[in-house]
Amino acid sequence: DLVSQARPLPYADPDLVRWQDQAPSLVGRRLRAARRAGEAIVWPDVAPAARTLSAAVLPGERAVTLTVDETSGVGGHLRVGDRVDVLGVFDRERGDGGAEPVCRTVLSGVTVIAAGDAAGADVPSAGYAAVTLEVSAEEAQVLALAQREGDLVLALRNPEDLGPAPDAEASFRDLLEGRTDGLGGARRERIRIYRAREEGQ
Repeated sequence: DLVSQARPLPYADPDLVRWQDQAPSLVGRRLRAARRAGEAIVWPDVAPAARTLSAAVLPGERAVTLTVDETSGVGGHLRVGDRVDVLGVFDRERGDGGAEPVCRTVLSGVTVIAAGDAAGADVPSAGYAAVTLEVSAEEAQVLALAQREGDLVLALRNPEDLGPAPDAEASFRDLLEGRTDGLGGARRERIRIYRAREEGQ
């Protein structure tokens, strides 16, 4: 696992991997030598990016590709190394023989290892129609079933948000009966406030 650590710019090694814009490029790449916990990573220690997608998949994991469009694929903004939740919308049978659409989180916090034909450190071209995720063998089975039986949507996470998604379910009945009204209040509590700095500050 990677963690960020602030260092004064005058004392920082110019070869240090910058968390903000360079850390995603480490996905699927290996170090030339072992590093101790808490030790900084510099680019000379990083092996070249994998030439094939299979080389980018960690041992024991699987690469599974999902078909997406502009809406379900986060508007074409996904990059290799991003973490997403996979949401699924399915038809659940009712007692009267009808069906009710429901949405729930299928998988939480999975890593994007390719978007379109871009893998490794490459940047995908706009309008990709497929996204490849790195998952466990068991999660691969879940995704294969979910993709066949429902509509999947990817929800992009903040890179520092590593917690599990809530184990909750939303239904069309919830929308009609106003059971989602309280969600807005919880979201407003997390709104960031940006203030412009005065000149000279």
